[in-house]
Amino acid sequence: MVELFQGGLNMHVKRLTLRILTVVLLALAFVCSTLRAQTFDAIKKQVKVHTLANGMKFIVLERHDAPVVSFHTYADVGSAQEVDGITGISHILEHMAFKGTKTVGTKDYAAESKLLDEMDQLYDKLVRERNTVKPDTAKIKALQEEFDKVGKAAQDLVVVQEYWDLIM
Repeated sequence: MVELFQGGLNMHVKRLTLRILTVVLLALAFVCSTLRAQTFDAIKKQVKVHTLANGMKFIVLERHDAPVVSFHTYADVGSAQEVDGITGISHILEHMAFKGTKTVGTKDYAAESKLLDEMDQLYDKLVRERNTVKPDTAKIKALQEEFDKVGKAAQDLVVVQEYWDLIM
């Protein structure tokens, strides 16, 4: 009978210990979450926002724990920011900035266009010759030299970054 009583008491002590431990852990979790919120609010107050005349915004949080600088750059540009009515504008601006148009980025569009067409034809001939069963190395060399010569002539008609220079 004494053993039965002791077994019941042990079970009661275990349950009580488990309940106390649960309450302590919940209280500790609550206290930690409150401290973290206070820390976040304190950090939030230290954040400084600077905006340059060109609209570039800097969000700065100084921390002097270590001599390190870290930054992230974000830009709200590109097709993800396009809305109905202006879709494709990012792509055309990319072409204008880096590839030119009939009037921007070229000294003579008609001449450049002919040279680019000639380059396409030479490239196709070059690929076909390389992929034949028995490629003619002399012919490949001549085609490559002609391709390079026409490419140089086309490059001489390009005005590098003209659009960039116009907008900046």
